[in-house]
Amino acid sequence: LGERCPKVHRSMTPYFFYVVRPADHCVVENVHMRDAPGGFAMFLNVKDCRMSNCTIEGGAPRDIKTPEPGPCTRYLGVSITGTTGMIIQGNHFGIYQGRSMFSWIASSSSRVTSNASIVGNVFEGGYDHALYCSGLFKSVVAGNTSRDSAGLAIKLLGSDLTVTGNNITGGRGGISARFGSRNIIANNT
Repeated sequence: LGERCPKVHRSMTPYFFYVVRPADHCVVENVHMRDAPGGFAMFLNVKDCRMSNCTIEGGAPRDIKTPEPGPCTRYLGVSITGTTGMIIQGNHFGIYQGRSMFSWIASSSSRVTSNASIVGNVFEGGYDHALYCSGLFKSVVAGNTSRDSAGLAIKLLGSDLTVTGNNITGGRGGISARFGSRNIIANNT
């Protein structure tokens, strides 16, 4: 766990903190973070970590210009790539002074598989999809609330996904789970 660690990947915008292997079984809870320099937290190739009861606000201005080939490589709230057994539970992601993130939670590579339980979180705003994960397998996304995202509330690419009991209001779209098999999407409003 290293604050603004420059050795993870040169092209990455700084995060408030990184959790990188061998930091397995890490717990991040009851933390309040506001206006990240690029992202809030990155969990990279770790096992059995948990982020719970955190308040995450603000981020990038809506008119930000990025030199990378797409905004999603830069302004992610919480990035989970190559993680297994990740639990993201009971967190609040919100707008602060007109600032938000492109995606509040993201898994940014379809070539690296992750599995996670993303349950009971609140997502407010988001310049793109509130929750956008590719390369997920055997994951549960349940009981989340999403309000007023500019894109879909939940966009998942993977297989063996269970997406249930989520509440979506406002925004331009609901739930998309594709490019996989054995996905269950039920009882969402």
